[in-house]
Amino acid sequence: MKTATMNRRGGLRAVLLLALLTGHSSALGQAEPEASPITSTSELMGIWAGVKNFGPRVQGPLTIEGHGASWVAEIAGFRVPMTFREGILSFQLPGDGGSFRGRLESSTGALHGQWIQPDLVSGFGQRFSTPLTLRSVAPGRFRGILHPLGDSIHVYLVLEEDNDGALHAYLRNPESNFGRILNITEIRRLDEAVELWGSLAWESEAEPRSILRGIYHSDGDILSIFIDGVGGTYDLRRLQDGAVSPFFPRSWAHGAYRYRPPSPLEDGWQTATLGSAGMAEGPMEDLVRKILTTPMDAIDAPHINAVLIARHGKLVFEEYFHGFSRDRPHDVRSASKSLTATLAGAAIHRGRITLDAKVYAAFPGAQPPGDLDPRAARMTLEHLLTMTSGLACDDWDGDSPGGEDRVQGQRDEPDWHRFLLRLPMVHEPGTHPAYCSVGMSLAGAMVARSTGLSIPEAFDRYLARPLAMSTYHTNLMPNGQAYGGGGLRLTARDFLKFGQLMLDDGAWHGRRILPQGWAQQATQKRYTLGHRRPEGYGYGWWLMEYQQGGRTLEAFYAGGNGGNYIIGIPELDLVVVFFASNYSQSVQHETKYQDVPDFILRSVLLGAREE
Repeated sequence: MKTATMNRRGGLRAVLLLALLTGHSSALGQAEPEASPITSTSELMGIWAGVKNFGPRVQGPLTIEGHGASWVAEIAGFRVPMTFREGILSFQLPGDGGSFRGRLESSTGALHGQWIQPDLVSGFGQRFSTPLTLRSVAPGRFRGILHPLGDSIHVYLVLEEDNDGALHAYLRNPESNFGRILNITEIRRLDEAVELWGSLAWESEAEPRSILRGIYHSDGDILSIFIDGVGGTYDLRRLQDGAVSPFFPRSWAHGAYRYRPPSPLEDGWQTATLGSAGMAEGPMEDLVRKILTTPMDAIDAPHINAVLIARHGKLVFEEYFHGFSRDRPHDVRSASKSLTATLAGAAIHRGRITLDAKVYAAFPGAQPPGDLDPRAARMTLEHLLTMTSGLACDDWDGDSPGGEDRVQGQRDEPDWHRFLLRLPMVHEPGTHPAYCSVGMSLAGAMVARSTGLSIPEAFDRYLARPLAMSTYHTNLMPNGQAYGGGGLRLTARDFLKFGQLMLDDGAWHGRRILPQGWAQQATQKRYTLGHRRPEGYGYGWWLMEYQQGGRTLEAFYAGGNGGNYIIGIPELDLVVVFFASNYSQSVQHETKYQDVPDFILRSVLLGAREE
């Protein structure tokens, strides 16, 4: 298997799953002595569903009080002393229960900080940082509510036989879709013991072997499957006809749908109807009906979680599926790169950094052993933003030492930015585009250094707070610093704001966040990237075109594995967001290439005719 096929999955997650499913566990990927299927497997047919919740253990109200250098924090039954050093208040809960770091800002009178929660099982060992603002409730006393990232894993196992007795089976995990790389071809059962035999998806000529094992409890109709490395044993229960489950787009809808305008909230979005924005309801209702009636009978069935549209600066369409809601953050994967590039624009607007800032000058001591390559000395922030650093980093080349999977899979250097900076140069900066996830994260680290803040702190101060964003979560490297190359978790309404920010030339409700003209610069084609379907690339944003009504519409987008997109079409004053969970599947591109023109652009075209 080429490493490139695993790229843009969130790197570390892909590496751990690869190890998990290729023999580095006691339960998966190892051949077992052949067992005769003595007991019938017909009673195992059906859709099986299970979920395990692993936390968070610590959440809820956080109170901090004190004066001078003496401060105490209270949360979830803990009362711990705090450290106050160089204007920063911090504490660590015992037993690796989490930690906090914050600053008291005189301009707001509030304590703004970041909560670091323990390793997440669903994040395959990653940690996440969550912004937390504590308001003054009394002199020397601050209070806020902590909402860390939920830690749960859903597992769906579909076992079906056709009339000829052929097995159709797949495992789906919507959080990461690790079932995507399993090819289940046979069920073997001996009394209560059940084995699923097959191979890994890329092993086209491999002999089938035992890849999942479990126990069927007939008295309770429970199928217990052990999945090592991702939570252990899952008790799966069969979904009965009419069951309400996030396995289905909407269990209760059965294809029935009528358009309803989005609800107004205190999040900065003005809402309106499709009609008032010059869009016809019919095509959008057709899109939702298509999603609702799509059979979930195959591993590559479209798994769309959210569709949102803003037109003329107002939110006019908002629908969720598969158990998602407006309050539930989603993993946007590599679309995070576009937001990291946007953070660079915000820092430039505030005069903290420039596009020609030298990379190695920002990280003294990080250069490779020996004299610094003159080409490396010429590398700038702009080169990182355009994927033209010249470093030996190419996610789509399985042999590249700086590819995301390799960097995140190694254990010798917990600082992935330092690892990248110590790689050799292979091109003159600005001459050769190569998709480099860690390079975009390095750009975020440059911005953070220029501001004297961490990446999460800079993102919160320069983007999240001005955009009135709700709770979001930043994934961290093993050294505890943020990773800006992918994996940010945020809500769909907040995700949509970044597209609107670019449409409105870097302003949100009249408040300038990005330099005037930055949006146009960032969405201008500077290079061409892509190993299957090359497209234009600007400063962290992709470029493409749509054909509608005999004209060509230029579009920019942020794209993340699974089908997670912000798509902006300036000529139509239109921005679209999709959340989806088709990780590493070709169907993830269907929303961008088919659903947008077939439904959304048709809605605009018909709406214009009706006006």
